[in-house]
Amino acid sequence: MSKYDKRRALFSKFLGKSNTHKGYYKYLITVGEKDGTITKHPVYGKDMQDAISRLIKKELTIKVEKKLERLGIFCLVTCNELACCYIWNRWN
Repeated sequence: MSKYDKRRALFSKFLGKSNTHKGYYKYLITVGEKDGTITKHPVYGKDMQDAISRLIKKELTIKVEKKLERLGIFCLVTCNELACCYIWNRWN
């Protein structure tokens, strides 16, 4: 296995038409990761280019959600501390 400088789509296979959504097709996209591992992702799209862009958007959304979860916990703790300080100062 060779390492890549970027992630890249290595192979795309047409699996067939979608049974539930008219006009969409199912593809199996093989991706070469930066560390050299190869992963396969089933993706739907109107064409192959649409399927690949949907895969990229999905992965970006997951990445942002993870960061927001960490940020959300930090904001919750900070807001809680600020509220406690405000209440403490109001009583004293």
